[in-house]
Amino acid sequence: MLPLPAHSLARGRAVTRLPSLAGLLASLVLALAILSLPFPLNLLLVPGAILGILVLRFPASAPILLVASVPIQNAGAVSLGVQTLTATKAAVAATAIVLPLALLAQRRALRVPPPALALVLYMMAQVLSLRSARELLPGLAEIYRWGVALLAFLAVLHLVRGRAAVLWLSLVVATGAIGEAVLGMAQSFLRLGPESFAVGNLLRAYGTFGKPNPYAGYLEMTGLWLLPMAIWAFRECLASLAGWRQARLAGFTASRQARRAVLRQLGLCTWLALGSAASLLGIGLSFSRGAWLGITAGLAVLLLAASRRVQILALSLALVGIPVLLAGGGTLLPTPLRERAVQLTSQLRLFDVRDVQLTDESFAAIERMTHWQAGLEMAKASPLTGVGVGNYNVRFPEFSPHPLFRISQGHAHNYYIHAAAETGLLGLATYLLVLSAGVATAIRASKRGPTPLDRALGLGALAATTAVMVHNVVENLHVLNLSVQLAALWALAASTHVVRIDSQAASWKPSISGKDNGLRD
Repeated sequence: MLPLPAHSLARGRAVTRLPSLAGLLASLVLALAILSLPFPLNLLLVPGAILGILVLRFPASAPILLVASVPIQNAGAVSLGVQTLTATKAAVAATAIVLPLALLAQRRALRVPPPALALVLYMMAQVLSLRSARELLPGLAEIYRWGVALLAFLAVLHLVRGRAAVLWLSLVVATGAIGEAVLGMAQSFLRLGPESFAVGNLLRAYGTFGKPNPYAGYLEMTGLWLLPMAIWAFRECLASLAGWRQARLAGFTASRQARRAVLRQLGLCTWLALGSAASLLGIGLSFSRGAWLGITAGLAVLLLAASRRVQILALSLALVGIPVLLAGGGTLLPTPLRERAVQLTSQLRLFDVRDVQLTDESFAAIERMTHWQAGLEMAKASPLTGVGVGNYNVRFPEFSPHPLFRISQGHAHNYYIHAAAETGLLGLATYLLVLSAGVATAIRASKRGPTPLDRALGLGALAATTAVMVHNVVENLHVLNLSVQLAALWALAASTHVVRIDSQAASWKPSISGKDNGLRD
């Protein structure tokens, strides 16, 4: 081999020094920024740089971090003068930057499935309602929150594509559910919270959400979605166990990979099942009657998709349990549970608040019905576009039918009425379109998903959406960025179809066994 010329060797050494010089320059810039920026912003530079590198290296981590930020809420928020930097805001910014960059780098077009299109139409209805708004800032803030949900949908759809990314997201969701359940247990049993949350000797769990109802709503969206995922992981664990039993015949060393696969699947199954069980426990400790109704509806949906044997067992238990409850067996339940269940019927009973005397026992029912009637009056006053998105609280005093309730509790305690009040019939119709698109997407994935994992994603999304639809009759589950969680579930269900289209267009090849080659197989 001929020796390289001296100038070529020098050029090679210069090229190899470039990464070192770039790293040194970046370190100097980071050090100067830490010294010059005010506290506590300077402390965020190092973890921010690490997360930035992670997001650029693994684009799927951006939407995963966005979903993970939902239960964190304002924990660790940093004040930056007039603005507050939260984990969700940082994740939103990272996702908004990474999504278009990833699409450009991969030369892929932006897909807008029916749920995303419906979200756009609902946001357009909200923009139209601003012409009737007394205050614009609350309306713009609400539109921004729905915009974040749309961003989460598109980011999960386009970036969380492979099986590994989906499983990482499921582990993150399970971790959030377990953390919220543990925190809720501490709040409930140690009575760490306001006395207004007291129910007997316990306190209603509220986690990091500040109130029991959105806390329970988050756990509805996670626990019902994790349950089919845990069942899928259990079946995968059984398949891995069978493979290990076959591989161990060749010796201990030869079966190492199969043994590791069993341990991985067992760990995944255990964590997902623990997340689902923790969610159910947290919902129980929240004493949220709307969540109890929602979780019942969601479990009923899962039951309809179960095997015939499981359905027969559930029907048998119902045939035995319902007569026992009607015969007085409900008295065996703990007093707080029994009282909350009895109050549920009064909460759903329709009446005119002007005809009912206000007492300690009727206070909650009258307050809720006052908010319902005020929302209906707003919808009557401006039936097409409402009083303006974000303006329910602003207009509540003039529409409240009860003289003692002049300050809104934040929403109409019924999101369908709330949407009609703020955005009119146009907004309500487009919101129902959002729900319909989410349900249709989940049903298609649960029945026509190319792999068992895809079908589990669709079934979980369907159960969670059903729970939200039922719970929203007595609550607003689109606060505190909960819509990000729901939109992510819809995106995972939608990706079961989108991923197959992309894979077929790119490099689809028929398998020898005749089965589909989806990216999640």
